[in-house]
Amino acid sequence: MKAPTSATTSDGDLPCIASEYMDALLDLLQREELVQETMRRPYHRYRRSYRQEIATVRDDIG
Repeated sequence: MKAPTSATTSDGDLPCIASEYMDALLDLLQREELVQETMRRPYHRYRRSYRQEIATVRDDIG
């Protein structure tokens, strides 16, 4: 992708590449919100499911 040489086109509009940058930025912000939401969940929920998974695998093996 080639960067524009100036911030605006000859008619004064922002080039379409600016909208691509904005879309990418919004996507990153949404991902960050998902990460923050996941971090707020109680850890014990994950720990419990992880231990259950280990127990299931051990039962299957032995």
